[in-house]
Amino acid sequence: MATPAFRVKYPRTAVAVDALPTGYAEKTIAYNTAVNQTSGPFFTMWTRAVFDGDVDGAISAAQTGFTRALGQAQT
Repeated sequence: MATPAFRVKYPRTAVAVDALPTGYAEKTIAYNTAVNQTSGPFFTMWTRAVFDGDVDGAISAAQTGFTRALGQAQT
């Protein structure tokens, strides 16, 4: 996936792709809701920050989603 052309166009994403083989995350409902779902706050934040360039806005908007996901997992 991380071809030379991809690396030039999306250098920040290439770093994440390179780290995938060494990553680890606990398998929990909160993690799945917050990170794995394509409509979840992490993916939405990542897309907005990396591809739209709005890092601060992406983080701010995602915080509500993370809080909601954690709250749902605790009920």
